[in-house]
Amino acid sequence: MKSKTSHTPKKIKKVVVTFKTDPSIRDRAARTAVASGITLTDVLNMALRQYIATETITSYPVYRMSPQLEADLAEIEDDIKHGRNIVATTSTPEEIDALFADIRAGKYDD
Repeated sequence: MKSKTSHTPKKIKKVVVTFKTDPSIRDRAARTAVASGITLTDVLNMALRQYIATETITSYPVYRMSPQLEADLAEIEDDIKHGRNIVATTSTPEEIDALFADIRAGKYDD
């Protein structure tokens, strides 16, 4: 008499891991994952598996703006908001080339 063996797959126990991250990072990662056809959970599981396999963490530098650059950008954003110092709007490479030609020719000098 043959014994019956069960070929039912084992249930894999899952846990929920909660961690803090910047909402914009979470949202960008989720959008990128969806665009790749996977879920954010898949991305995090792959990252954990990679960490286990290599026992290394790849880090990337966080670039920060200098106070001077932040001040310059704030001034530019204020100018844009109030319609100041806007030379022209362009939509095509040809329009951009023409604008730069005008700038080089001195058309917009004060």
